[in-house]
Amino acid sequence: MNKYGFIILTTFTLLFSGALLAGSDSVEHAMKQMNKSYRNALKDNDVTSFRQDIQAFHKTVESVLNTAPEGYDRETYTAGMSLLLEEAAAVDSTAEKDGLEAGRAAALKLGSLMRKYHSKLGVD
Repeated sequence: MNKYGFIILTTFTLLFSGALLAGSDSVEHAMKQMNKSYRNALKDNDVTSFRQDIQAFHKTVESVLNTAPEGYDRETYTAGMSLLLEEAAAVDSTAEKDGLEAGRAAALKLGSLMRKYHSKLGVD
């Protein structure tokens, strides 16, 4: 391999590995944001704030739905994220129709789903 081929190969490898690491960091950041939105929603004292937090949760799930982090089963990850997406929409709808307490009760299922899929994926 000539000098230029080696330089190009090295550059490509470094850029590609950086992109993979950045992808994992963005998923990790999104997971932290989901957890924050979920906890905030459960603490909210009015239905408008609750719905905003659940909608933020939903938006974050959407943003990483098809971005399974390295080292985890893609099928399990996608199944869990899809269920969270559906459930977050249902929670928002429940809160809109039936109020804050009904929304909070429905939101508990989100926590249960997160724990279930973290366990399946072996996440701490």
